[in-house]
Amino acid sequence: MKKKIQINLNFLDLLILLSILFSVTGYLLARAEKTQLNKIIEGKGNIAIEILVSDVFSPNTELFTVGDKSAITIRNRPYTKLKIIKSESSPKRIVIPSLSGSLHKTIPDPTRDHVKDYIVTLTDEALVTNDGYVIGGNKIKIGNPIELEGFNYRLNGKVINLYPLTEKR
Repeated sequence: MKKKIQINLNFLDLLILLSILFSVTGYLLARAEKTQLNKIIEGKGNIAIEILVSDVFSPNTELFTVGDKSAITIRNRPYTKLKIIKSESSPKRIVIPSLSGSLHKTIPDPTRDHVKDYIVTLTDEALVTNDGYVIGGNKIKIGNPIELEGFNYRLNGKVINLYPLTEKR
């Protein structure tokens, strides 16, 4: 007595079966390094990220303390807390032109006593690619807007410099 096994496949079952097959094939090819996916990342390295935070109104001159950590948000996606390795502040300045027009000088703005500009340097381990650094799944380049958040501040800034702290490994 023979029993025939009858399989009924509809279109949705076929799509699910093909997607599983393609997923497994792609995973196995990536693990065997037969795709270009693994060749994009050239290495890892520690980088320094300099961020300009402009027009901060605060009587507190030690807003960013070296050694503390500041949470960052890149392109409206929270990333993590990064260590502050350097912090510089300067008062807002105004330009006073001379009568001849060729010379000028800058002085601290007396109308904006507690307004300062900060340059904060953070450090993180980044993936190095052929066209820049990647942290938290985001390419980071000069001009990227970044939000810094600490215990008593939440400020917007822009990346003004990136440089490696150690060699690639």
